[in-house]
Amino acid sequence: MTSTVLAPHESRSSNRSSLEKPQPQKTARSGPTVIDEERQFLIEELFFSTTNQRGVIRHGNEVFARIAGIAPEDLYGAPHSVIRHPDMPRVVFQLLWQTIERGQTIAAYVKNLASDGRYYWVLAVVVPCDNGYLSVRLKPTSEMFGKVVELYNQLRQIEAKIEVEPKQRQAAMAASAQELDRQLNQLGFANYEAFMFEALSAELTNRRKHLQEAAGNHFNKLCIELSDGSANRGLYDSYRNCAAIDEQLQTVFDRLDEFKSISVSLGSKSRRVLDSAHTIRMLAMNSAVAANKLGTRADTLRVVSESLGTISKDSSAVISEMSSGLDFVVKLLNQLIFDVAATKLQSEISLVSLNEILVGKTCFEDERTRESMTTLVDQLAIRVKSLFAHMRKTRTEMMQLSRLIDNLDRNNRALRFVQFAGKKEATGWSEAKDFSVVLEDVPPQIATTKTQCEELDQAIKAVLGQIESLQSTQTELAERVDALKSWNHH
Repeated sequence: MTSTVLAPHESRSSNRSSLEKPQPQKTARSGPTVIDEERQFLIEELFFSTTNQRGVIRHGNEVFARIAGIAPEDLYGAPHSVIRHPDMPRVVFQLLWQTIERGQTIAAYVKNLASDGRYYWVLAVVVPCDNGYLSVRLKPTSEMFGKVVELYNQLRQIEAKIEVEPKQRQAAMAASAQELDRQLNQLGFANYEAFMFEALSAELTNRRKHLQEAAGNHFNKLCIELSDGSANRGLYDSYRNCAAIDEQLQTVFDRLDEFKSISVSLGSKSRRVLDSAHTIRMLAMNSAVAANKLGTRADTLRVVSESLGTISKDSSAVISEMSSGLDFVVKLLNQLIFDVAATKLQSEISLVSLNEILVGKTCFEDERTRESMTTLVDQLAIRVKSLFAHMRKTRTEMMQLSRLIDNLDRNNRALRFVQFAGKKEATGWSEAKDFSVVLEDVPPQIATTKTQCEELDQAIKAVLGQIESLQSTQTELAERVDALKSWNHH
């Protein structure tokens, strides 16, 4: 994860510096003395904030202001670092900024500081939007979160130890990044991206389970029944559209476990097909050696050996391409899982915000509220569109894999024919014993490759079936998103 050790861009304004500025002796910058006590909020509560490109808060919902303990009028216009907790490792913020500056979405666990000095933990999903950033936060409750708390403590200790010396902030973050990489690897994650993919999915799954056990469909309870003649009819219709979008996305999200299992399965199969390529090459080489030992009398066996060599070369090329394709598809599937989770969270926070307007916690006529609602709806539309584009890309790559499997299967059948011809030619020729021994190793490899092709084909068909099923919802989702955007921009 080399990106975590890169220095921040020099063009970042002083607001970013304040975000990363060290907090001496656990005292918030111009804020309260830090208290080692958690500020509670409910698992069903979601909150968000929008900022400009320098991290200055434009707007946030009622839940954000309440949990932070800061009046909205004091919150807006303040740098986001106003809620930064001194226990947070700098490297996490560095990683966050580097990711969103590249135009990408990031999920990160963050310990925040409330105005009374207490702390609260969130999993924040931060996405670039028009002229700034949108951050949606939920209460972390999964097993993943428990591992992060101790990890952050260790990272902050590493940074604090190095920062004792002047002008060592970059060195501190570099050392912290290396430790972050090391510990994530120990947990089984190749990099931070793989970790955040799993973290967001785990948190949303755990949250969903809690809400189902506690009160069924949480958002059905939020729905405000308005008469057809109500002045808020347009707002209510938008709420219903958003609720329908959220319900459809929940259906997609509920299938993520199947994608995860297929992703893991394809990853293991990628390694196995590479082993097959090596075995086939070795068989061809050994057959050539055995044939050459027999001299000119073995011309026919040399032809068999050369055929084995040609097939092994073709198969190795196909398998190599398949392996690369499988690795790429696994990345696409993991990214798709993350995109589904992020889009689901986006629909849910939009629904929360609409509900706050309906119950009167916020006023839709307020300029900030309208601006933030526009940001939420626009980002939801972008994410939904991107989600289906990602599905199409994944489907295209899976179809290419399917064609490669057909090629490998044809090579496998050719290998069986050559093996049969070579065995027939060597029968009864005692000097060709070594050659025959080599050929005896071919059938098991043929069977192994055949099994691998069948398993890969089944896995690919499973993915394609899932994607086609999900894509069937695209038209309705697009119509509802367009209706939501049309109302919001009216």
